[in-house]
Formats: sequence, C-alpha cells, structure tokens
Amino acid sequence: MKRVLAFAVIGMLVGGCSETPKNAPPVNIEGRRAELNRSITENTPFKKVNWECVLKGVEVQHVSLRDDSLYVEVVETTDANGRNGLPAVYRVSIKTGSVEGVAWFPKPLDFRPSSVPSIVKQLAQLTKEVEKVKAERQVEQTRKDKDLAKVTALSTKIVQLTDLIESTKLQDRVYGVSQSDWLHVLERPSMMETTRERLRFTPSTGVAASPSVVFLGALDRNRLIGLDPKTWAEILFFPADSDIRTTPIYADPGNIYFASEDGHVYGYTADGRSKLIDYATESPIVCDLALDIEQNDAGKETWGALFAASTDYALYCFNRVSGELMWKYETGAELRTTPQVSGDVVYVYCKGKGMHAIDKKTGKLLYIKADSRFCICRGKDRIFVAGPNADTVIAVEERTGKELGRASISQFQHVVSDPRTRSIYLITNDGFLFSAKESEIDY
Repeated sequence: MKRVLAFAVIGMLVGGCSETPKNAPPVNIEGRRAELNRSITENTPFKKVNWECVLKGVEVQHVSLRDDSLYVEVVETTDANGRNGLPAVYRVSIKTGSVEGVAWFPKPLDFRPSSVPSIVKQLAQLTKEVEKVKAERQVEQTRKDKDLAKVTALSTKIVQLTDLIESTKLQDRVYGVSQSDWLHVLERPSMMETTRERLRFTPSTGVAASPSVVFLGALDRNRLIGLDPKTWAEILFFPADSDIRTTPIYADPGNIYFASEDGHVYGYTADGRSKLIDYATESPIVCDLALDIEQNDAGKETWGALFAASTDYALYCFNRVSGELMWKYETGAELRTTPQVSGDVVYVYCKGKGMHAIDKKTGKLLYIKADSRFCICRGKDRIFVAGPNADTVIAVEERTGKELGRASISQFQHVVSDPRTRSIYLITNDGFLFSAKESEIDY
C-alpha cells in the first residue's frame, strides 16, 4: 500500500571570510563535521549517514521539509555576500545533500516557505518516465534486428516528455511571505526570485498552492483568499466565522482544507463550488491540520482522512471527501500541536500528559508515552519518537509503546523528518546538516 501526505524540503559551500565573526562556524570545519558524524553513528540508532552538508557563515533559524527538499532559513553571519545579519533561505536536496539554490530576502519570512507539491510530484514522475523510455530506446538500438520505427517512436516520445517537463517547470515555484505583506515568488530549482508582489491584504497564514491558485488566509477578513499566480488578482475566496491563522492544505484532485480561529474546520473543492467539511469544534484550533491519504499500486485513493487537533481537548478525524466525522478522541487537555501520521497510527502531543498514539482508522487509543512529544521516523521494526525536550530520541514498539532504547541528540538544535519514512535530518545552529537512518545491519 502506498501512502502519500499533503500538508502540515548550487552544489557549492557558501560563505567564508578572513575574520571569524560571532556565530560563524569554527575554523576547523572538518574537525567539527567529523565530531558530529561520530556523535550520530556511535551514540544514536542512526548508524547510516546518507549525506553531510555544511553551510558556512550562517546561523540557522528554522528548517522545513517540503517534498524533496529541506528549506533552511538562516541569518548570514559574515560579509562574504555583503549581507551580514540579513536573512536567506537555502534549498538542500534530501537525496544528495547538495545546496541547489539560495534566496536572499530583505526581511525575515513571517511564515515557512512552501512549494507546489503536485508540480514537484509531476516533475519527478515525468523525469522517471523519460529515463525509462531512454533505456527502452537504448535496448532497441543495440539489438541486431532493431525496429527502426520503434526507435523513432521512442525518440519522439522522449522529445514530447522533455518538452512537457520544460513547460511544467514554469509552474515549479516556492512562495515566501515576508514582513510588510510581501509575497516572494521563486523558481524552485535555483531559488531565484522572479516576482515580488505587495499583497492588498495582511496575510494570516503561509501559502498553500496549486498550479493555478495561490491560497492565503487574510487577517481580519475572515476568509481564505485564492490568488491568480499570473495576475495576482483575487479570483476566489472561502468565508470563515473567524480569522484563519493556521496554514491551509491543498490536495489533489483539487480540494482545499483549513481551520478558523474559533475552531471551525472547513473543506472545499478548490473551485469553490462544493463544501466538503463544515464542522465546529468547541474551542479554537491553534495548530495546523494534517491530511493522510493512501493509494493502491494503481494510484487509486483507498483512504483519505483530515485530522484536526483542537484546544477543546479532542482530536477529530474526518473523511476528506464526504466530510463525515469518522471519530473523535478526547485527550483530557488542550491540543496545540499538529497531529502526525505514520503507518496506521496518528500521534498527537498533549501538554502535561504526553504523546498519544491512536489507531488512525478506529480512533482507539493504543498507548500514551508520558515523556515523549512527537514521532520522528520509522525504523526496521520500531518507530523513533522525541523525548521531553526534543534532545533525546526514543525507540519504541509501534503498536504498544514499549521502550526499546534511547539516545541523546542534544548536539543538534533542529530535528526535521517525515514520520512516514526512515530518514532523520539533524542540523546545528552553525550550519552543519546530516541525513541519517537506522542501519539495516544489527549493531
């Protein structure tokens, strides 16, 4: 069973100067890198380091995982680029660890940067298809009795797919919202800014984007606004009963989900014609919603649920298409942290009570781990969760919560992951990035 989630990540090292300013990486960068590597492989369950990356002359402020990239928000700490003390965002490939683009901003971002997930997915699929067709053509060309007509047809298909990739890249964007209501539009591959649009309203959320609409909450207007990414005209709006302050979610085949400050959960088709969900919880929702989708091998959706954690002490699970409330789980205290889904379990943190692990299909409590906060990633036969201060990783049995071991990750100030996968990303404030996972080898 395939699982997908829609919410809610240049190739050169950058920086360096003759004098070492405050907060800059130490002079012995290689020694620091090796020390951190050893701390991972010798002291944690993550024995396999996939890649390492060093961003020189930065102080890391925040790291987001979006699709196939890490977006590392930093403040530059040297004058190498003439920007000491100014913000930038690095896009780092989660496959290779290479820095594929850098964007410089005049002011810090008010919300985390966001991409267009459907475009990223489409480009990955098209690229994979091109490689497959090229391999087929290579095989046909090397055969003694090769079919020239087939070779020509395959060559034509490669050209068509390549053209489609190039046209799709025009929609491959990253959006950032900075102070004073500026919307920054970047080419995702290079992170080069193409447009800087002054919004006609004060945004209250980060961006959720489809190829044809950019969605943002509007402060004091009690609505989610859809902008045309070509003209920036307001072409859609979705009313709410209060301000929208949590980031909306866009998901194929064209649905938008959001919550308002008074605790309402909404779902619409993105064209605004049909309302999917309209449910009022009893208290404000102050954290992002989470969307969980399962597909079979043919790409057909077999499960789709929207999870909403409310300060009314309850976690709600809705059918994302019909809007039906499938179950409601009472935790006994306010929920202020976005739910996470991994496997068949949804995890939610409840202050003062710990992390609740709940069967996502039935809403039945599996266990409560009092000293844990959130699910980090999966292992071979276990899951890894964060300890009380997020500086400890704890291995537990997925369905019982039985503890299998724990390790310190206190040298890393930023821990980012997709709890559905096996990889963890460990980042220090001074710009050292590592991707690691539990080794297949027993140690």
